[in-house]
Amino acid sequence: MPEGNELAKTSVPEIVSEWVSFRVNPRPRNIEGGVKIGTDVVGGEVVHSSKYIGTFYYGKQGFVFPYSYIVERELEKMEGKDSNGPWPLPVFVREARNAYQAYAIDDKKLDLQRGRTFDEDKIMALEARVFMMNKMYQRLTKSVTPERIVICIDYQYFSKSIREEEKTASIEDLIELICQWGAVRRREETVRGKKRVYIVDFYNPQFSDLYEIWKNRGYQLVQKDTYRAPPENGAIINPTDSVIIETSLKELNELGNEVDVFCLVSGDKHFHNLIREIREKGKKVIIASFKRNTNRDIYVAANYFIDLSLHLGSP
Repeated sequence: MPEGNELAKTSVPEIVSEWVSFRVNPRPRNIEGGVKIGTDVVGGEVVHSSKYIGTFYYGKQGFVFPYSYIVERELEKMEGKDSNGPWPLPVFVREARNAYQAYAIDDKKLDLQRGRTFDEDKIMALEARVFMMNKMYQRLTKSVTPERIVICIDYQYFSKSIREEEKTASIEDLIELICQWGAVRRREETVRGKKRVYIVDFYNPQFSDLYEIWKNRGYQLVQKDTYRAPPENGAIINPTDSVIIETSLKELNELGNEVDVFCLVSGDKHFHNLIREIREKGKKVIIASFKRNTNRDIYVAANYFIDLSLHLGSP
């Protein structure tokens, strides 16, 4: 026969904090003389009487019904602001018969529900998780202004690395990754009506059709006609690197406060001084490159680093 503590563990349903997406319940059942929210068992049948029904964002699977008037009233407020929904809400969820019950995140109610067996450290971790998710949701709903970005792509570096890493990715995939990576809202690459995406490469007549596609999509194609690289301060610098440096500094000076972020798609060490100059102007710098082909100096100098070997697709 199980001891008292073991029996308590099996008899107290686990309560977890979850982020639930609610919508209007298409098939509510009102019960005369019964509660108007939550679930009821009538004649052995589970009846969902709440106006709202929810589903988990991740993790568990199953329908969630408000089992607290606080949750119900909060959803009514959210429906009043946006009648279409869905309405995301952080709640404490308790498993019930054929469904889950949603309670308001309220410490006193939690103390009553969890009993003595619920791990104190676990509840603190769950509360922190819900708090952070709620903060992220608030940032999204307050129409955060997207960062404006200038992207300079060393196409010789990118295309060579793609082949070496055996990846399949287009320029569009690359740009979308950069604009989405680590941002609450997608970064905006169009400033003053012009896409600030510069693709720097040596001219190759075999790629003329590809060049036209890029131009038609609004990208700025900058090409060098020769591979000859004149020495600069005793060091040979690839001509495309020089173009990226010149282009970035020009955009930095012309756009001023109209741009927030610069992204360099390259792993070349010659961009170290450029990164420092951009950051001195109060702008953020992202380096998007393949880690094994990235010089440590620029990896350390930038604000953020996107390892393309992790984020771009495989064949």
